[in-house]
Amino acid sequence: MKKNKGLNFIVKKYDLKMDDNKWKYLGRLFVLVNSLILAVPIEIVFIFDINYILALVISLGIFIVLIYTFYNILGLLLKKKGW
Repeated sequence: MKKNKGLNFIVKKYDLKMDDNKWKYLGRLFVLVNSLILAVPIEIVFIFDINYILALVISLGIFIVLIYTFYNILGLLLKKKGW
């Protein structure tokens, strides 16, 4: 699996000890977290009938908050699990 910036951020920030099996597992968790991060702002924008520019600004803000929040939660959970 190719290691991207998000995965490297979690591994370096929380000093996780990784091997090949853990990289695959972390990659799958990362896909689930990113799917949730993408789904939430899209759903919020579709629920509220707002103009295009406002939807972009709101989505960007939500993306930034969700990325930092979920990546940190994932890192804390993995660190607590003993990685």
